[in-house]
Formats: sequence, C-alpha cells, structure tokens
Amino acid sequence: SDLDGRAGAVPIEVGDLVAGKYRVHALLGHGGMGRVFSATNEATGKSVALKYVLDPSSAGAAARFNNPTNVVVGPDGNVYVADFDNGLIRLVRPSGATITFTRQAGFSHPFGMAFAPNGSLYVETDSDDAGRRDEGSGMLWRVERRTGVATPLLRGLGRPRGLAVLGDGRIVMVDNVRHVVRVVDPATRAVSDLAGARDQRGFADGVGAAARFDHPYDVVLTRDGVLLIADQENHRLRAVTLQGVVSTYAGTGARGSQDGALTQATFHRPQGLALDARGDVYVTDLDGYVVRRVSAQGIVSTVAGSGREGFADGEPLRARFYGLEGLDVSPVGRTLFVADGNRGGAARNHRVRRISLGPLEG
Repeated sequence: SDLDGRAGAVPIEVGDLVAGKYRVHALLGHGGMGRVFSATNEATGKSVALKYVLDPSSAGAAARFNNPTNVVVGPDGNVYVADFDNGLIRLVRPSGATITFTRQAGFSHPFGMAFAPNGSLYVETDSDDAGRRDEGSGMLWRVERRTGVATPLLRGLGRPRGLAVLGDGRIVMVDNVRHVVRVVDPATRAVSDLAGARDQRGFADGVGAAARFDHPYDVVLTRDGVLLIADQENHRLRAVTLQGVVSTYAGTGARGSQDGALTQATFHRPQGLALDARGDVYVTDLDGYVVRRVSAQGIVSTVAGSGREGFADGEPLRARFYGLEGLDVSPVGRTLFVADGNRGGAARNHRVRRISLGPLEG
C-alpha cells in the first residue's frame, strides 16, 4: 500500500485517536507534509483519518521554526504554532515532538488562530490564496483538525490579528491596521464592525464607531461574555461588550511594567492574550519583554521575564524574551506557551517557550 516501503516515513495519528493497529483503506487527500488516509481501528472497528507524515518528527530543541508568531492549545492537548515565515501550522505534542500540520498551496503567513467549541480551528493569514500580501489581504481559513487541510472562508479582511470564537459560532476579529473590532459569521460570510472606526486610530471609550483604538491586537472572551482587547499603542486592555460598548479595563495609558491594581498598572505595547479556566488573563508585554497576569480579582502581576530583551531560559522572572507575541495557557493554568519570534526583523529567537508557573493561590 501507499503506507509501506517509504524510507523514513512516520505514521502519525491525527486528532483524538487511540494507539493501536489500523487498517488503511483509501487516500483522502493531503495535509501538512504527508498524505491523509481513511482507516479502521482493528480492535474497535472505529473509522478514523490518519495522517502519514513523510518526514520524521523533531523533538524539543531539534525542531526549527521561522518566526513563530502565535500558539494555541488544542482540545487534544497539542500546541498549534503559527510558523509565520515558513507559511505553516506546526503541531507540538506534550512530549515536544513537532510535526508540520498544515502546508498547502496558497496558505501563507499564518498569524491569528482560535479553536471553536466544536473543535474547528480557524486561522488568519496575512497573504491570500492568490499570493497577495498587503494591509487588505487578510484571509480566514477553517482547518480540519483531523487532517490539517485548510479551506478558504473569506478574503480581503484587512489585517486581523486576534481571533475569538463566540458560543454561537461567530468569530470576533481584531484588525490591527484598520483599528476596528469586527464580527464574522462563517455560515453566512457576513462581516460587521462591532467597535471602533475604520482607519481612525486614537483613544476613546464609547459605543460602536464612537470608540477608538490604536493598533488593537489580540482578543479573549471572558467567562461573563465580555471581550478583552490588547490595545497595543494605547498601552491598555480594553473591554468590549457584544453590544459594542467599549471601556478601559486595565492600564493607565503610560508605558511601563508597573504591577498593581487595574487602574494603577502600566503596560508597554500589550499584544497576546490568553485566558485560563480560573478567569485569569495572561498578556505578552511586547516592549516590556515580560509576561503579565491579570487576575480575576483585578490584580496585575509579572509572571515571567526579566524585562531585558534576549534569550535565556531559567527561573521565570530571570528568563529573557525577544519577540514574545502570541501565547496560550494550559487548561488548568499551570503552563504558558509563548511564541518567541523575531518581530519581523532580527534573526532571533525562533522558539516556542514553555513557562511553568508556581502553585496558584485560591
């Protein structure tokens, strides 16, 4: 069969599969750096999809990335990485083994990623499937988690960065260049503006188009149904209701890395956001070179980073970062994963960093 006799080929189970022997039936298509086959588990009779990767996986430090810009923890416990300059989605298993999950023609420069409650993975790419890459070429894809195959949904979306999937299946997109928060309905392809005015940067709380952002970046949906936005050049976190009401959640607007209460803390170009099951929010403070925690009780603290740029592993508050952009947190809130790329310029750090947090209070 196509699975036999390939030098160096490695069979990889995709999705929520169990170990065992599988009988292969037919080629379904291509995903990542291999082929996807239909198969049946010989012990259970369950029909599944198997990805057969033609290049061996790499583990830990042996893996190589080219400007990883974002990470998201999947429902299967794997970490999915937007490998921006390679034009790939990579999959990192808890063991550290890294494989290519999505690589296909027309799929290039991935950045925003979010999982829907039903397990669908949505990805934003800066380039569209015709090869265009500019401030208006952003494209939304749905990636099949069993196979890694990406299906185009919408083109010409500007430059969305943060994505968050609502309970009803709609997707919130934060357009970093147009300074607006938008909502997409994947079922109808309808796109509407929720808050901010296109191409009008600034700072103002308010409702809908009366509000102003300055290069907003990432977004998370809190447990009470409010969106939190990293308003990068305003050095604040903003709260946006699903009715479009915008208020300031944290930060004074001054640049800095001062910890404390929401109204006293400062940020220095906040970018990536992640929410854990406790309701705590984690923030990559890009020009502070630190990772912050905003507790559900309203206290901002620094959990990783010395505040100096560079690369160094070690105790969280002694570690150094450079291009810390996207991040995500394990479901129990004990481990952070950070995309530590090159900021689109310098030749470092090209790593996915793992931060082990100490025991959480409460």
